Amino acid sequence: MPLDSEHNEDFRTRVILLIAGFFFILQFFVLAYNFNFHGVVIFTIIGWILLVPGFLLISTSHSSMESHTVNQGKAKHFIHSLTPHPLLDGWLLMSIALALISQHLLCFIFMGVQLPLIIYEIYRA
Repeated sequence: MPLDSEHNEDFRTRVILLIAGFFFILQFFVLAYNFNFHGVVIFTIIGWILLVPGFLLISTSHSSMESHTVNQGKAKHFIHSLTPHPLLDGWLLMSIALALISQHLLCFIFMGVQLPLIIYEIYRA
């Protein structure tokens, strides 16, 4: 039976991340189509500031996963010493950043759907 519960947890994780990823893509398209040039400048600046570390977290977590730097429970890559889930943390930052940059209602709604799902996966893992 433990195999079934493990399979259910893996399936649940995949479904949650698929739903959150779908809303992230929608959020990106709303940003690209409805870029707000006349929004509140401070929100745009904060969004761009959050976008850079979010992108760096995602890109460095991808490179560390490719090189298999985590060995026997000890993180050898610098980014894993900062946060145990750099991919999810970067995704979280980028979702907030895209909403702040676009300042469009749909982006904030899509962010509101993604954040609980991503936070749930961070705490569950």
